[in-house]
Amino acid sequence: MRARFIPPQPDTFRLEKNKRDMTRCGIVAHHFSTAHRREQAHSAFFTPIVQPTWVSLTLAKRFAFYSIRFTMTLSQSALQHLVNKLMRRDRLRNHGARIVDELTIRGFDALVLENSLLRVTILPELGSDIVEFRYKPLDLDVMWRTPNGFWTLEKVYPSDTTSRREFLDYYPGGWQEILPNGGAATTVAGATYPTQGETSLLPWSWQIVEDTPERVAVKLTARSLRSPLLIEKTLSLGETSALKIDETLTNLGLVPFDLTWGHHPAFGAPFLDGDCVIDVPPCTALAHPQLRYETQRLVPGQEFAWPMGPGRDGSLVDVSRVQPPGAGTADMLYLKDLPEGWYAITNQRMKVSFGMAWTLDAFPHLWFWNEANGTFEYPWYGHSYVLALEPWTHYPGDSLAGAIERHQQMTLQPGEQRNVQLTAAIGTGMSRVAGFSLDGVFIGV
Repeated sequence: MRARFIPPQPDTFRLEKNKRDMTRCGIVAHHFSTAHRREQAHSAFFTPIVQPTWVSLTLAKRFAFYSIRFTMTLSQSALQHLVNKLMRRDRLRNHGARIVDELTIRGFDALVLENSLLRVTILPELGSDIVEFRYKPLDLDVMWRTPNGFWTLEKVYPSDTTSRREFLDYYPGGWQEILPNGGAATTVAGATYPTQGETSLLPWSWQIVEDTPERVAVKLTARSLRSPLLIEKTLSLGETSALKIDETLTNLGLVPFDLTWGHHPAFGAPFLDGDCVIDVPPCTALAHPQLRYETQRLVPGQEFAWPMGPGRDGSLVDVSRVQPPGAGTADMLYLKDLPEGWYAITNQRMKVSFGMAWTLDAFPHLWFWNEANGTFEYPWYGHSYVLALEPWTHYPGDSLAGAIERHQQMTLQPGEQRNVQLTAAIGTGMSRVAGFSLDGVFIGV
């Protein structure tokens, strides 16, 4: 079968940009040929030859003095993605759910999913980080931005895996997906993994899979370099303030593979302040086993029923209430024995809540990291005011090697897949939250 497609705006056809888009979409072969010609410029054209699985695609462009021909072989889904991308240039919506994939932030390609309530910005080339989760009616972004902000990162795998530098030097804040190593740099099965690596440090490919006023969705994919893992996730946004994530992790190896896996969303001002409270299901909390910060409030290694924990000064500490800026404290603890996978952070002054829900059997534990300008050495030097509540496979946050020693790792058999869902949303008008579901529904108090 032959088909011919003429782009609606040939004068805006950018060969180099589209070549990069095609490369992301799974092209397996391509070839350029040029010939000088004294002819007038005219429209680029496509001549796809469709086979049962693959498509042979030829693009040509004639200029005043030469012509360019570009031939490649790619999957039919990749061709559809490319055609959709070119067609979308004439039909970007200004209403309903919508998605934009032609933006850059500090040299990184950016994806923006938004509707009338929510704007979510993703940096696929920086670990698929979510760097903006903005409630539009109040122009309120709940994500934390580190004091260093965004740095232009060389788009290569970092060579230093012996310290925290490779992650924290370029950590912009926001929300990361981390596997197979949660915690400090470590070596397992002959592979050395960096701190919070390696997917948080890799570029991800992406493909828009739905683009309607009712719902937009983008699929992001990463293949790890030092582990046999393929992770694919679809982020979708409908007509509400709920972002939904459906992801599948696959072991491509021929042997069982051990891993740790987690999500690392960090929240900051102006949403985060001393008026914020944290709600979770009834559970047990554990302060980090060692004295992690000189300014921490809790006795190291103590277990307690959420939310009242033993303080180092002999008092009881209510960890459900967020410390105000400038308090000079820093705490790390872990929540376990959760009956349900959800939490909510509510700014009681603003009456704005952020809720997250997740598949509990995949992430049975919740890490709690709160700094109120209480770390005075690298990397914060007193500047950090942040709260992170992170669904994880294991605790404490030492490393993959530590999790294996405690038999807390997730193990995937050869070819095995693991599917997980997460939902994050903004709610308003509540002082406390008694529940939050994967459907994005809050139960307010």
